[in-house]
Amino acid sequence: MKIKSILFLFAMGIFFIACKKTEVLIEQEKENEKDEILIHDLTEQQQREEQKEKEVREEPNVVINIPLPTEITPSILVEIPDGLNEISGMIYHNQESVYGHNDSGGGPVFSDFSLTDKTINKTIEITNATNKDWEDFAQDNDFIYVADVGNNWGKRKDLRLYKVAKTDIASSTQVTSDIIDFQFSDQTDFSSRPDHNFNCEAVISFNDQLYLFSKNHGDFKTKCYTLSKNAGEHIAELKNEFDVGGLVTAATVSNDKKTVALLGYNEIADDVFEPFLWLFYDFDGDDFFSGKSRKLDITFQGQMESLCFGDGGKLYFASETESGLDDQYVYYFNIAHFLND
Repeated sequence: MKIKSILFLFAMGIFFIACKKTEVLIEQEKENEKDEILIHDLTEQQQREEQKEKEVREEPNVVINIPLPTEITPSILVEIPDGLNEISGMIYHNQESVYGHNDSGGGPVFSDFSLTDKTINKTIEITNATNKDWEDFAQDNDFIYVADVGNNWGKRKDLRLYKVAKTDIASSTQVTSDIIDFQFSDQTDFSSRPDHNFNCEAVISFNDQLYLFSKNHGDFKTKCYTLSKNAGEHIAELKNEFDVGGLVTAATVSNDKKTVALLGYNEIADDVFEPFLWLFYDFDGDDFFSGKSRKLDITFQGQMESLCFGDGGKLYFASETESGLDDQYVYYFNIAHFLND
């Protein structure tokens, strides 16, 4: 009996030890499973982070939203020479000079003047023209177009452009022009009044047509018209309009025909002008208002009335002064980084 009890206790001890060992093994397996799950989770998280980094690295157009400027402070390039105190039109000639003309009251002449010093290189007279109210220039490869289109009171029936061959300008100081007479397709009232929408001070040449931009005193928009380049009597056909929020005084188109710029101002008090610039780009065909647009306020005051593109996205513009006493300059800046989305 005693031996049986001892054997029983011995067996129970072995059983107890075996149970404890089994329990320890089970706990170790649980811990191992936890470690494996943790390692798996960490591996998945690391793989997700690595994939995200890879996608960012491989993304070709990562957009960073940086606010674009809404104002410009152009640099002074050169003082405008004497005799062009009412400069209202300007076109690019070459890296050394531009052509400019005065508005109403001046003679039927325009001048090639320097971009490096206060010098007029050459003055050209159009012998069969008068300067009733010259307001802008345009040009293509073969011709210069002088726009006698100022219409402050809305009553003119003799709007016209003078078309001058560049070969004649190169060889003489006196030239004869072809004449393009026109009326606006939507004007029926020619009574004299200040708050009308048929003044015009801006024109560009684009492919085989001219494009006129109105200076609307009534609603402060601008209307775009198309006009033939051929001599004779024509109708300027209304194409569309754009709310510029001011008075448009000049227009120009870049050499690559991808950007149109409109210059203008708001008169906030008598003879106090706040100028602005509109840029139009990424448009379809000749529908200049169909693409993207940006307004840039010019940070100083002045009656800005002449504008032209130069090379490499450089934009030149100038202000007039009726007194002839204030200093006048050609200003410039580059539009390239203003054309981002």
